[in-house]
Amino acid sequence: MVQAQPVRVDVLLAAEATPTQVSGDDLQTLGHVRGNLTVSKDWEHPEAFRTRAAAALLVDAGAKRVLCSHDCQPGPQVDFNATWSASHYALGRVSLGWRGGLTSGVVSMGSAWGANPIGADECAAVLRCPLPRSRFGLTGESVTYGTVTLAGQLAYTGQGAAGALRASHVSGGTAVAVALAGAGERNWVLPIAATMHWGRWRIFGSATAGENGANRGWHGSIGAATPLAGGELRLGGWRYRIEQEPAVGKLAAGWRRALSTRTGLHFDLAAAQASDGRRWTAAAIGIEHVLR
Repeated sequence: MVQAQPVRVDVLLAAEATPTQVSGDDLQTLGHVRGNLTVSKDWEHPEAFRTRAAAALLVDAGAKRVLCSHDCQPGPQVDFNATWSASHYALGRVSLGWRGGLTSGVVSMGSAWGANPIGADECAAVLRCPLPRSRFGLTGESVTYGTVTLAGQLAYTGQGAAGALRASHVSGGTAVAVALAGAGERNWVLPIAATMHWGRWRIFGSATAGENGANRGWHGSIGAATPLAGGELRLGGWRYRIEQEPAVGKLAAGWRRALSTRTGLHFDLAAAQASDGRRWTAAAIGIEHVLR
């Protein structure tokens, strides 16, 4: 007998102000608002099978807080994901629909900020390849063999057909993931990321190599996070280079504080410099709240 679970609705609302200065220009304060509406429903079937239907609408309004040498964006200002999935504890999971690429999760794992743009470099870390954006396709994920989980994806993007493979290892407080994705000629990316616990600290690191359709590039990052003053201190450093373009280095520091189980406050500082002398500095103060 099929048992249907109640529909779940989650709403994330976030707003922040970001004072930004670029290469000696006047200081500008940029407003930024984003929202995420997710609706999902689960069904439990005989023989331990489960199915899920889920849809998510992401809206990103205001200036993007990107500290790179180019105006590369982590994704469109309005994005929509919709998937149907089936899973079994002994067989794995398969999903069909519009969703992000397998590389985006690897890139996010290698930063203390995840995919938060001022503290992370999602656009730079995928070398401006369009691979992590939402696309229609089929994704399969294996059960965990010991400590290793495998996943594969076949999808269609604006660049044509795309494919991706990912392997992840989790043991205790240590996690490592690697992915390889490609879409069209000379458009591929290979990220690897790791995180581990060391005393009161969590250590993060990532490295990426690939081609963006014209030139090869690489990206490397290292970071750390630790509890501080009732919240969490985050630190990070990045280096990014694409052939025939200036290299960019960036440093960032931030602090997160949970005001409740659904509300959080954050402060971030970041500075970047390109090898041709251009500089960027920015700060951010923001609040996030989840409605259920």
